Amino acid sequence: MVALGAWAMVGGLTGLDIIVPITQEVGGSYLFGIVDTTKTVTEFVRLENALVHFEWLKVSILAAGSFYLGKS
Repeated sequence: MVALGAWAMVGGLTGLDIIVPITQEVGGSYLFGIVDTTKTVTEFVRLENALVHFEWLKVSILAAGSFYLGKS
């Protein structure tokens, strides 16, 4: 788990790109609250040579450490 997090953080140094999906609702309206004519569009944004910091990595390491080293 730590190696996976470390690889994701230093992946930007190796020249890997990160592709992030962004969902947007475009146009449309509601017809009497029954018919929805809005359209959902998914756009993919490329982040080139980006460094990533995961908040979940710190939380999961602390949770695993407290589980194994803590009192039951």
